Amino acid sequence: MNWIAKRLEEHLNARPGHAFLYDETTPGGVTYEQFSDLSGRVRAYLAARGIGREDFVLVNLPRGIQPLIAVMGVWRAGAAFALVENTYAPERIDFIRRDCGCKLEISERNWEEIMALPAAEDFADVGDHDAAYAIYTSGTTGNPTGVLHEYG
Repeated sequence: MNWIAKRLEEHLNARPGHAFLYDETTPGGVTYEQFSDLSGRVRAYLAARGIGREDFVLVNLPRGIQPLIAVMGVWRAGAAFALVENTYAPERIDFIRRDCGCKLEISERNWEEIMALPAAEDFADVGDHDAAYAIYTSGTTGNPTGVLHEYG
């Protein structure tokens, strides 16, 4: 279990009903228990599609809680993510998708399908040097440049 999973489990066990994430569409917040359940649904969706260690997933959702849920689900799968905003130019999103070799995309198009699944409870094992995410520069001087970050 990676350190991210350990921290979530600690908070979940200590304060399952404590709300800690808020956005405009969820003013009452999401609790640790709800966050675990929702990210477990993302984990189940990815597992059903064979996504695992070091596979890249493009997270293309509007700002708010959804991208955080998706990212935790990706990490629960042992996979890596590239995060884009759904307001980015399509060319930028396509470039990042191709550059990372994303095998799957989580977006508003499949969010309801993901949330309809029963949650997976597990976390995949990852190594400290496994890919966790890639972050991209603005690309103002041409194409964006990606930097890979590891779980460790």
